[in-house]
This record gives sequence, structure tokens and C-alpha cells, in this order.
Amino acid sequence: MDARRILLVAVLLLALVGALFAFADFQVLESETTANASVGTSQLGDAAAPVERPVQLVVLGEDPHASMLRGDLATELSSTFQSIEQAPEPTADWNGSILVVDLRERSVQYNPVAPSGRVTASFAFVGSGNVSLATGLATEGSSLVVTNADPYVVHGEVTVSDRSRGLVSRPAYRAHLQGALAEELATALGRAPGMVE
Repeated sequence: MDARRILLVAVLLLALVGALFAFADFQVLESETTANASVGTSQLGDAAAPVERPVQLVVLGEDPHASMLRGDLATELSSTFQSIEQAPEPTADWNGSILVVDLRERSVQYNPVAPSGRVTASFAFVGSGNVSLATGLATEGSSLVVTNADPYVVHGEVTVSDRSRGLVSRPAYRAHLQGALAEELATALGRAPGMVE
């Protein structure tokens, strides 16, 4: 009888620890995070980013990763843009600037003591709000044709790679990766010529 109780308690503790790593949000990490960005800017004359106009922030997709990135990126960009509207899909009749982000790659090798991951996103900011241009540049890598209608365009790709050590739950590591990607996307966009910080 005592052996059965000990076994039951051990199984319950193991299940509790497993649930803790799967669902709780905690971390004690030392991370080595690197970023690689490739960014291009198109400016006609002295065109600059219209940061006073509202910007629609579109992280394509309705999955939890896109939603988390959308929120983190809005926070990172709040010091640059006066008004940010978040959306899972672009609005065709939007009257403002647009930033479209497409999560291209996401690979995570999770274990609680030494997780690693890599996330890549392409993006396009179009000051005029041209939805089809922004979406095409972010999702298809379309060719950019400079016109007077779109005097300020920034587009590119950001990759964040991370190797961590410590103790971390799956949700906390996912948040760590998405937060790093949001920070690097905001940095890449903020460093573009003509972008006012």
C-alpha cells in the first residue's frame, strides 16, 4: 500500500512539473541572441516617414505567434509612431501608413534547460498606405517600382537566432524569442534613412 501511494505521489509530482514547464510563464535564462537584418529604403527627394500619420501594423496570421508579435511590435514602435492600429490582415481602405510583417520561418528546439530557436520575418513599411505594395513586398518579395504615389518605402527581412541556458518554461521561451524579433524589427525600421525617432 505504501509503495502504491509513493508511486501515485511521484506520478502526480511528475505531471505537475510537466504542466509547469508546458503552461507556466517563468524563466531564469542566460541568452546568446544574434540578429541579422537586410533592409532597403526607397525615398523620392527628401521624403521621410510620415510618423505623424496613423500606421496600421499588420502581422499576417491569426495564430498565437502572430498575435504575440503584433502586440510586442506595437509596444516597440510606440515611441516612433503617434498612433498604431493592430490588425491580422490589411484593411484595403486604410487612410494612413502601413507596416506589413510576415513570419517566414520559426523553428524552436525546446527543452527546459537549453532551448534554442530561430525566427525570420519579412516586412514592408509604405508611408502612403499602399496596401497591395506593402503586402506584396512583405509576402512575395515583389519588385519595388518607385513612383510619386509611394515616396517613402522601407522593406527587408530580419532573422533572430537564440541559444539560451538556464531554466525556462515553453511559454516564457516563446515570449523571449518573439520579444527579441519585435525589438530587432523596430530597430531595423528605425535605422532606415528618413525614419524619425
